[in-house]
Amino acid sequence: MFAACSRLRTAPSEQAVRDALAALCPEPTPLEQRLNRLFAAQLPKGLHKRPQRVAIDLTLVPYHGQPPQRPTELYRSQAKSGTTHFHAYATAYIVRRGHRFTVARIRVESGTALVEVLKRLLHLARQAGIHPRLLLLDRGFYRVVVIRYWYRARYPLVMPVVRRGRRTDDPRGPSGIHVLAATKRSGWHSLP
Repeated sequence: MFAACSRLRTAPSEQAVRDALAALCPEPTPLEQRLNRLFAAQLPKGLHKRPQRVAIDLTLVPYHGQPPQRPTELYRSQAKSGTTHFHAYATAYIVRRGHRFTVARIRVESGTALVEVLKRLLHLARQAGIHPRLLLLDRGFYRVVVIRYWYRARYPLVMPVVRRGRRTDDPRGPSGIHVLAATKRSGWHSLP
């Protein structure tokens, strides 16, 4: 925009163009609802017949600067690409025979609990006619509250975990996730 506005003699300033584009953008919530209805409409009918493996991904897009409209629209997380502020969204999708079908996508704002994000995505998936057989969660969802919700909801789940606790070489023995790592063989593990 800067290059186009500076090259054209009669063009408005770059800031005037940005302000005009911001004024033309629809509100995010109705736009998100329409987008999710479109995702549901494009799903093949065969995906509705039986339960599916549903992958849920948390995507963080680094953002440098001040929030354009509200401070809550930026999500804070561990530093990445020189910032702790991100535009965040979560996506539920199905990969079937090499094709990815997006079921739902929602914005994740500051202060939103990840368990609420998970509940909303599962609700939108059910509205779209998708019933999860297995949840494949992104590492970003590795939180105690998410595991507690999963345990109560009884969804089969696969999620990468972060190794915490005493290491296997500690004289007191391993603890936490390191207990599973000490088994010296790969495999599937269940929580009690």
